[in-house]
Amino acid sequence: MEAEPIQQKSGILPWTEENIKNTPEVIGIYVLRSSPTNGDIILVEKSTNLKTALLDHYRESTLLGIQFFDWYAVGTEDEAESIRELWSLKYNLH
Repeated sequence: MEAEPIQQKSGILPWTEENIKNTPEVIGIYVLRSSPTNGDIILVEKSTNLKTALLDHYRESTLLGIQFFDWYAVGTEDEAESIRELWSLKYNLH
């Protein structure tokens, strides 16, 4: 039986610097949202360091409407890329 690629997840959190600073420094996928519902996704992306990537978006992003985020820790970059591709297609983000 194949192991579950998602090892840890945050749940949907408000887009605050404090919440981002509590994000682990691990490989994973993050989801930026305009609301806490599944259909309101702005971006799905992978990173080798979730905390750094989210802080960069928080401090420098020109993406409008980010109000919430969630993250998912995985074991490898390949797993992160596979999930990112799947979710991008599922939520029509291409």
